[in-house]
Formats: sequence, C-alpha cells, structure tokens
Amino acid sequence: MRNKFERFSFEKPSPFQEQKEESQEAEQEKQEKPKAELFRSRKWMAYPLFLPTYITRAERGEDKPEPADFKDLQAHKGEYAINNGVIACVGKGEGEDYVFIAWDEPGLVEELEEAGYKRSNFRVPFSNREKPYDPVKRAQWESLEMEVKALEREKGL
Repeated sequence: MRNKFERFSFEKPSPFQEQKEESQEAEQEKQEKPKAELFRSRKWMAYPLFLPTYITRAERGEDKPEPADFKDLQAHKGEYAINNGVIACVGKGEGEDYVFIAWDEPGLVEELEEAGYKRSNFRVPFSNREKPYDPVKRAQWESLEMEVKALEREKGL
C-alpha cells in the first residue's frame, strides 16, 4: 500500500539511476571488505552485540559469572577506543554488528584508522582486569595477552 504522500510514477528507473545505485553498493562493499579482512588477519576476539555474554573478575578470588551487556556499544559503530592496553572497535562481521577486542600492539591503531575507524571514548570490555567467563574464550584471551607482553619485552616497550 502506498503512502498518501508518495507520488505515483509510471516511469521505470533510468539505466543511469540503476547503474549509479549498483556502483554505490559496490563502493560500500569495497569499504567493508578491508575492515572485515583486518579482523580476520589479527588476533581479535569477536562478540555479537546482541548475544548475552558473561565475564569474571577472577583476580579478586571470585570466579563467578557476571552478565556483560554490549548493546550500548551499538552507537559506536565504526569507532574504536583504548583503555589499559586493550583496544575495542565496533563494526560489522558475518552479517551482524560485533565488538572486536584485542590487546593493543604497535601498528594496530594505524591499521584501524586506515580502515576508516575513528577514535572515540567508550567502555572497553576486558580493560579493567575482567576476563571472559567461558573457559575457551578465557584461555584465548590469556594467550593473546601473553603474546603481546612477550612482543613488548622483545621490543623493549
């Protein structure tokens, strides 16, 4: 059903208009592809924004799950933030929005900015000594942490 404010048009879109729309879609895909490749080539942990996630603050001696809600990060799509050596960025992955989390390492910020991400100020998951509650993800996170710290020692940072 048409909205009463829409105009009736019996004309087909011109071939030029169709070509313009196709080129805009192709350009958008080109822009998304480097971003997607960035997250595949780095050791990122990806969390869908709309799935429940649990964290733990095990360093306090408490290994209890706490719910972590990443939905508020939706407003920061296309942005990244850094806190306590952890970097997070919000982007598209596998058809839905994700928060990608990694330990900051040399050159990572430059790669994000080249891919079009803008620096912002938002809550960075796992940057205040929280860890994933899931044992597999926790082991992955701790492994990434050890790799980055070893790299920093080698470079004298």
